[in-house]
Amino acid sequence: MNKPEYIIKQWPAGESTPWPLLLDADPHRGLVETYLKTGQLWGLQVDQIWIGVYVLEELTEALAEIKNVAVLPAYQGQGWGTRLLHHAIAQAREQGFTTLRIATADASTGQQQLYRRLGFAEHHKVPDHFITQYPEPLFENGIRCRDQIVLQMAL
Repeated sequence: MNKPEYIIKQWPAGESTPWPLLLDADPHRGLVETYLKTGQLWGLQVDQIWIGVYVLEELTEALAEIKNVAVLPAYQGQGWGTRLLHHAIAQAREQGFTTLRIATADASTGQQQLYRRLGFAEHHKVPDHFITQYPEPLFENGIRCRDQIVLQMAL
């Protein structure tokens, strides 16, 4: 079986914003709109179909954050999210950042394991982030999301 052709590139200016993907990863549209204004939206195409995205946002001259890593459900569990993360790490290095951050919910144990496998280590927690920043309760793995876990890596 042939491997599908894929490309990861900055989201084209004329292309409509992939809201279903973005809101799947972060259901707070207001927060997503905020970091889309300051971050770079990258998209993953497989056989010319947009199946994944991530946002790379500069926080300081030295520090960037990966936000909103999302892959269409039909393509999950096939390594596409990992490819997006490897691409984000390479982009952050290319752009001269020395530290890269990613954050997730305390209930998102699978994501935390993936981020650690890629070299991220827990940096700090933001207590009650998902309680105070989101109007509706969020659940993952049957557990209510409460604290934000922030992980970092040196580049």
